[in-house]
Amino acid sequence: MAETKGKMEISAKIKYGNGIIIDRDLKILFDPIISDFISFVSHAHSDHLPNYIATLPITTKETKELAKLKIKDFNSLTFEYGKKVKYFDIYFTLYDANHILGSYIAYIELDGKTILYAPDFRLESFNKDVDILIIESTFGDPNIIFPDTDEVIDKLIRWIKSKEVQNKKIEIGAYALGKAQEVIKILNEHSIYPRVTKTIEKYNKVYEKFGIKLICDEKSKIIIRPMHETIYNPLPNHERAVVTGWAAVRKFENAIGFEISDHLDFKGLVNFINSINPKIIYTFHGFAEIFAKELRNLGYNAFSLNSL
Repeated sequence: MAETKGKMEISAKIKYGNGIIIDRDLKILFDPIISDFISFVSHAHSDHLPNYIATLPITTKETKELAKLKIKDFNSLTFEYGKKVKYFDIYFTLYDANHILGSYIAYIELDGKTILYAPDFRLESFNKDVDILIIESTFGDPNIIFPDTDEVIDKLIRWIKSKEVQNKKIEIGAYALGKAQEVIKILNEHSIYPRVTKTIEKYNKVYEKFGIKLICDEKSKIIIRPMHETIYNPLPNHERAVVTGWAAVRKFENAIGFEISDHLDFKGLVNFINSINPKIIYTFHGFAEIFAKELRNLGYNAFSLNSL
């Protein structure tokens, strides 16, 4: 359990439990398993959605629509990006996390202090004063550095075109929600129109509902499938690739990896933090302990929620 000290003290403790908790009279919960009190649900990936709703969580409209595809009776209070809202005794503003459709980071004003909750995100900087930063560490290991994204995209397109010249069928594995749509958009920008599985197609329809055009072709020799299907149950007679940030540090059997991530790598996380210069940092998820140690070496007051 962690408690801010000295000038940074707030009338609450920050800890792990039902999600991440700011423990006060009216608790604030971030991505909880049970949505209760004041709950922020940052996006519609399954590991961030609640299993049970006691009180309606705070989401964007996009997240609400995507979550309903996974949890039929999902409901939430929806808010737009960039609008400051008073909710009970706190103020909050949601900002686009550039992770998947509808994802956000939450900026909260509480007890005269400012808190930024930054779960899965891909932002280079943030231009508000932050006293307390709660930040993901998915790629918080200093050994994880992504190559230039434009260069990786160029390699992906050249790989696809080389297989097309050989009249090969192509299977691309990508997470069904978020990464698959990003890959489709990349391919569309190069006049390539893949086909997709029904799982990916249902998410595509929500993206299109919110103005993101994704063009697919059922007759295409290129298919995008959920990554776990490509890895564990690949289609026969297909050339295979996977698109994920983990390709920077992992090899995939019988598939080439392309390092395109909807998270920041280690340098990106540090640059983001440097743009804020928070007074205290709590790391969580992934390489939380390693990342907190690296941040302390850089002079930050950083702690891992995983080990507190």
